[in-house]
Amino acid sequence: VQERQACAAIQYMERSIFIDDNGVVLDIRSGADLTGMVVIRGVAVSTMTLGETLGVQDEYQLSAMTVLLKNLLSSNQIVNIREIDMTSTMDIVLITHEGMILRIGQAHELTEKFELAQGVIADLANQGIVDGVINVTNVKSASYAPFPQEEGEEDIPAEEEQDGAPDEEQGEPDDPAENGGTPGL
Repeated sequence: VQERQACAAIQYMERSIFIDDNGVVLDIRSGADLTGMVVIRGVAVSTMTLGETLGVQDEYQLSAMTVLLKNLLSSNQIVNIREIDMTSTMDIVLITHEGMILRIGQAHELTEKFELAQGVIADLANQGIVDGVINVTNVKSASYAPFPQEEGEEDIPAEEEQDGAPDEEQGEPDDPAENGGTPGL
């Protein structure tokens, strides 16, 4: 006999519903500290009774969530995940503690998707990249895209000054009149 362990929390109406990997409600608390707990968003809760499977409006959503949680636990990847967005079971999204977004699509072929994502995360970490979006909706390939930069956060090469003034080594800026009115061309 094993004691059930909460592996995720669903926030619903200012309460936290703690569930195990089968979707069984283990605890319901207001104002609970969720540090270190995977938070699941986007689940349409209909009933919550201690000791019973969480009641949801979409049974497929519950099924996909439990398959995902079981896979995350068995692969020990759950320790890397901060949040799961189940709003669309066709486009499930996981967010790591570092802020990397993993788009996994449906809850199918999860072992392969997680292995593929881990390889991409390791490659990116070797390059010093810890955030962005990794798409592993297809088990044959993964893609990575950095987060769009906010206005004013552009990467500026070290030799350029932010104010556009020329560096001593570069000389004077181009005269816009000499190159068709477009500076720097």
